[in-house]
Amino acid sequence: MIAAVLVFVWFIDLSCAFGWIKNAKAGANWPADFVGYGEMMITASVLLTIAAVLIFLRRNWIALGLSAAGSILCMISMFRVASYAADNGFYSRIMDMPVDRMYYMEISPTLIVFLCVAALAFWQHFSLDARDRKKQEEEQKAMSILDENH
Repeated sequence: MIAAVLVFVWFIDLSCAFGWIKNAKAGANWPADFVGYGEMMITASVLLTIAAVLIFLRRNWIALGLSAAGSILCMISMFRVASYAADNGFYSRIMDMPVDRMYYMEISPTLIVFLCVAALAFWQHFSLDARDRKKQEEEQKAMSILDENH
């Protein structure tokens, strides 16, 4: 499930980011600093992807931190760009809606990746399987200390 959501988010977020960069460099009603927002969105997508990989490697807290950072970067860039689009009255004829609402609809699912990573991190950390694994590691450590003393 998380892989499908991640692919969807990657496609949408990167499409928006490259669109902002292209339009800002072309001078098509977007200011030049939107290149930075596009790069921020690309960075956010990379952080979310690394977090999704790390969660499967049971690096829960690192994954949670990277996922939170990626989500925050993504939301900052989305709000800045959507605010600019709303202030200037941009309208998408293809989607037949204001551009700011379109960005909110397309980019907000990024939070689903963060929620999935957070849920998996807490589930893996507090699950019975994790507790049993920690207990076995402690027993093995205790046994190795006893073996060294004898």
